[in-house]
Amino acid sequence: MSDFALNTTWDDHIEARSQHGDGISRAVPGAKTKLFRVRVDQVGASPMFIELRAESKKHALKYAKARWPMSKLQVV
Repeated sequence: MSDFALNTTWDDHIEARSQHGDGISRAVPGAKTKLFRVRVDQVGASPMFIELRAESKKHALKYAKARWPMSKLQVV
């Protein structure tokens, strides 16, 4: 017998999921933003560099963390 309860899937047991939306994974419309380059280190993959528009470094890391919750992030 399985350890999973009926009517659940494997996805229901994943702890960290990406979240998307204004103010969560990107700046709210109309906000004054700058372009930030973020290094995303995922387990078992090569580093990825992305460019995000955000209000500050803190916000850039917050938006990247919402998209890749299990990754190590660094503004470069």
